[in-house]
Amino acid sequence: MFAASIVREQIIYRVEGIKRYKMYRLIYYGCSYGLLGSILMIYTIKIDSTIILDLRFLAVTIVCLYAGMVPAIIAACIIGIMRLLLFGITASGIIGAATIIVIALLSGWTVRLPYRPFIRFQLMNFMSLLCVFFSLSFLFKDIKHAATIIIYLLPASCIGGCLVYLVGRYIYVSRLTTSQHKKLSKMFSVMVQNAKTGTMIETPEREVAVINQTFCDMFDIPGPPNQYVGMESNQLFLSHAPMLKDPARFLKTVESTVYSKESIVDEEITFINGKIYARDYIPIYEGHVYIGHYWEYRDITEKKKAECDLRKANKKLEMLSMKDGLTGLNNRRSLDKQLEIEWEHARKEKEPLSFLLFDIDYFKAYNDTYGHIQGDECLKEVAKIAKSVVFNESAFVARYGGEEFGILLPRANQYEAIKMAEAIRQKVEERGIFHQASEVFKCVTISVGIMTVVPSENIQPISIVHQADQALYEAKRTGRNRISVHSHHKEADSNV
Repeated sequence: MFAASIVREQIIYRVEGIKRYKMYRLIYYGCSYGLLGSILMIYTIKIDSTIILDLRFLAVTIVCLYAGMVPAIIAACIIGIMRLLLFGITASGIIGAATIIVIALLSGWTVRLPYRPFIRFQLMNFMSLLCVFFSLSFLFKDIKHAATIIIYLLPASCIGGCLVYLVGRYIYVSRLTTSQHKKLSKMFSVMVQNAKTGTMIETPEREVAVINQTFCDMFDIPGPPNQYVGMESNQLFLSHAPMLKDPARFLKTVESTVYSKESIVDEEITFINGKIYARDYIPIYEGHVYIGHYWEYRDITEKKKAECDLRKANKKLEMLSMKDGLTGLNNRRSLDKQLEIEWEHARKEKEPLSFLLFDIDYFKAYNDTYGHIQGDECLKEVAKIAKSVVFNESAFVARYGGEEFGILLPRANQYEAIKMAEAIRQKVEERGIFHQASEVFKCVTISVGIMTVVPSENIQPISIVHQADQALYEAKRTGRNRISVHSHHKEADSNV
């Protein structure tokens, strides 16, 4: 409630301030044009010793057109008072003062009509002449004499009215334009000074025109920013920019950018404190005239850090997506991807490529006997053995699925593939993982299928996996705990 009351008081204060400003402005306009009308009375047409004619009403109509009825009435009152003071308090003076006030009231009504300003002004001028005509008719008691005077006054009123309208229009538009420019300039200045981005605007001669505090903070430039207005920007950087790693190189890039007069967006700059900024440059044109340079610096350190962390996380995620969660080996997805790479390389180099596919004999019976947890431990142990035995640095070991494992051997011929397969088979057997449900041995054993091929354009990469799988099936069919080799010409067995 307390905060709300404060806000309410502030709003009332601002509203009252605006009202007071408008009231002062209306009084100012009324007094100014009242004095103008009084000056016009100096240049009068003297009809007789008490009656004068002039164009004082033009001051009332013009202020009414651009400022409203209130300033017009104020101006009329001032003119009326001056009429009595300058020419005496007479019947004609009182009628003249009353006439000018009536003109102000009628002009106030006319200005509300939905016509263009020039049309409304001419209507006010016409009604002013009518008021003058009626006042003269009343004074002279002779309508013809009054009409004769109005005929003489009409050309002066029309010509003077047009001139006054044009001058008033020019002053009004000029003041309005100046006011708008001041408002826009103030808004722009406030926006720049309070911006979270470092902003500097230069003249075509590379002198600082606008610079904000954020810019100074980024470049570690001391003092309030206004003191640098008018300084050459190059001198500013050289004297007050210790944050730059290489000021000379920085200035060279700035010069080339300014010379090209091409906009730049998100150019990255790294400072010696590790901060990373994105720099924008926009050449400023007014029509076809080049009038300055706009520089903006945004701190993107946190954004770049977040992007770096995201890349690392994505890379880690990609690595995890390529790994088998249980054994830590590569998974089938990564094996398929690596097979395409090695196949293409072997095809171009006309080198042999071997693939080993093996699984654990009677593994379902092992799971049924010892449980899935122990079965997982068995899989991890076999994976560990396979990885430790592989002597080919470019070999790619993966869990193919379930109890199956695959090993891709680039540049390995059939003999080298058989040698590695036999080493793994022996090592698993020697490990002596007890398996009472096995029908071939009382310890865990494996069966291996091997395929070796020199890739060519008419052979698909997946064929090496299919043929190694056929060889594995043959090893199981012929007794398990053995190696079977598949080739295009023959199938060979290495039995233990």
